[in-house]
Amino acid sequence: MLRTLVVVLGLILASGESQAQQAEFKISGHGSRPCSEILKSFDNKGGVNFRKLQYISWVHGFITSYSYQKNSPIDTDWNHAMPFIGLYCNKHKNETLLDASTQLLNHLLKSKNK
Repeated sequence: MLRTLVVVLGLILASGESQAQQAEFKISGHGSRPCSEILKSFDNKGGVNFRKLQYISWVHGFITSYSYQKNSPIDTDWNHAMPFIGLYCNKHKNETLLDASTQLLNHLLKSKNK
């Protein structure tokens, strides 16, 4: 009886974890923009590029939100962070700014833990 209970509980926990990993969410705003669009904003041909500033601000907010939620400051050098986004987007044009920002966050966390 106890063995059956343990097996059933294990299956319930495993299915709950599987469902949590497959959970989907909807993103809107700048984070949903495709990398191909982000790259166009990086082609600054003089003057102030407000679209690029909006994207930089979105990435900054994304990193700050994670840092705040985890109560763990992440030191970000924006002179290196945005080129990281550009390189990522250049290789993954169909992905979004959220995808690129997530990769940047993972990169920053790895650097922090060294």
